[in-house]
Amino acid sequence: MKHRTLLLLAAAFALVAGLESAAYSQLSPETLKGEDFITSDGVQLVGTYYPSTVGKEAVPVMIIQDLDEDRKTLHPLALALQEQGCAVITLDVRGQGDSNKYVKKLPGKNDVIEKPIGKLAINKETLRRMVEIDIETFKRFLNRQNNDGKLNVKKLCLVGVGGSGSALATAYANLDCSWASQGQGADVRALALVSPRLKSGLASMPTPLPKNLKDLAVYMWYGEEDRLVAKEGEAIAKMFRLQRPGDDKKEVVERLLYEVKVKTRLQGLKLITAENSIVERHLKKFIEIKLQKKDFPAWSMKE
Repeated sequence: MKHRTLLLLAAAFALVAGLESAAYSQLSPETLKGEDFITSDGVQLVGTYYPSTVGKEAVPVMIIQDLDEDRKTLHPLALALQEQGCAVITLDVRGQGDSNKYVKKLPGKNDVIEKPIGKLAINKETLRRMVEIDIETFKRFLNRQNNDGKLNVKKLCLVGVGGSGSALATAYANLDCSWASQGQGADVRALALVSPRLKSGLASMPTPLPKNLKDLAVYMWYGEEDRLVAKEGEAIAKMFRLQRPGDDKKEVVERLLYEVKVKTRLQGLKLITAENSIVERHLKKFIEIKLQKKDFPAWSMKE
């Protein structure tokens, strides 16, 4: 049954979106750092931006990797999405990859003092800062790109890779969606999770899932031959499904939840980069159908 569903998804996506997505010219990636990426508590964040040539209709995608991994490992996936016309950010949250320094500007001078962050304790407070400060800092960059007519931030897609990457992406999606209930604009429209975990050693998916996520389009992949990860993936999919009653009765391309069990033990980044992996191909179709082919009015100015 699960393999029939996988084939049905692939066939339906191909039917609606065409066999191949349009390819766009690609601009050189840009390193994101400097004053705009120094957090309120003094962390120098570093990321990579893959600009789109589509302009104000470009779909922005933020890819958040597993903790203890480097954003550079996501370069091939970012390039593939950029080729599809997306504006992509890969980012290192505090203490990860190149986001490994505290900086302090000396009063009245242009000089700064740099101090290595070192090994961070991954606790609730650190995770909160990663979500509410670090990811939000990169989101503000996308807001500025939106204001300059270089993308439509109202089409934002978050991609979480591995247990902790998925947890951070989901937590930020919840934060963003919560602003809608406060009368502000929410921008995240889609959430793609590769091997999410309930009990990851570094960061785990919230249980129960926040109600704010009920209107998001969600795509999940995990390797079914690792029974521990698969069991947790099934539980997470069930939680998403409970938020979307009747979703499985809709036409395949109209559903808000897609769960794919891949016949492998590979998870996270290895699942994405494996030879003949379906994740990249499905992710591109998911973005095309749920975001690129849908009209979300642009927000002309975002702070």
